[in-house]
Amino acid sequence: MYKFIFEKTEGVDFYGIFALSTFFIFFIVMVIWMIKVKKDYISKMENLPLEENNDELLNFKNGKNNI
Repeated sequence: MYKFIFEKTEGVDFYGIFALSTFFIFFIVMVIWMIKVKKDYISKMENLPLEENNDELLNFKNGKNNI
């Protein structure tokens, strides 16, 4: 049933191309970000849930981070 809906809709191929290109662009941007991000930032973020001090979390949310 759904196959017939997609067959009669004009321009449905655009949605597939748009979804694939959006995923590809997002994936490439994330890979570039992972390469360029500071290692100190990564270690701080991975230890953040384990820290007892909530003041550091509040300072980070307010943009007062020391990284």
